[in-house]
Amino acid sequence: MTATNAEPHTTTGLTAAELADLPTGMGERYELIEGKLIALSPAKPIHGFVAQRIASMLDAYNAKTNFGTQFTAGTGFKTRRDDRTVRAPDVSLISYKRLPMERLEDLGADFLSIAPELVVEVISEYDRASEIAQKTQEWLDFGVLMVWNVYPDTRQVYRHVINEVRVLNVDDALDGGDVLPDFQIPINMFFSKRKQES
Repeated sequence: MTATNAEPHTTTGLTAAELADLPTGMGERYELIEGKLIALSPAKPIHGFVAQRIASMLDAYNAKTNFGTQFTAGTGFKTRRDDRTVRAPDVSLISYKRLPMERLEDLGADFLSIAPELVVEVISEYDRASEIAQKTQEWLDFGVLMVWNVYPDTRQVYRHVINEVRVLNVDDALDGGDVLPDFQIPINMFFSKRKQES
């Protein structure tokens, strides 16, 4: 989930462990940036719909290829491999090569410090371009191989890999390149209620 127009929480100097202990009974969601707590606004319906559509398509790809493990629900990653920054994408996919299946049961309550191959961010109308660029670069620096920034308002996808960005429109097809071999989907499927054709 993206930090939209929410103002940073006043608490500073927190660690990832302290973030994990924060109560979430009222649906609160946060990211942590250099010890500063950032409140995440609840997702609007279109945000949740698009994130779910993408997750379901990646799940279908994963079922066919046995690629790895998919995470949703704003799963936290310690992107700077320290204890003071935790980011939470809408969808992420980690291969069994990076995170073997036998390790899944031992993950415990800590946030992940393993970089996914793919991160998907559904972009809100309130997100600032500078913050999107900073977060995208942070994912790539962390070791993420591909970032999809999905814009429901314009029905575009910005496909980022190291040193390259492609802007894809609703009539284009999105492919997984070397990261997700044989993955290809029409972008309009991200925004459509129609089921993917088999």
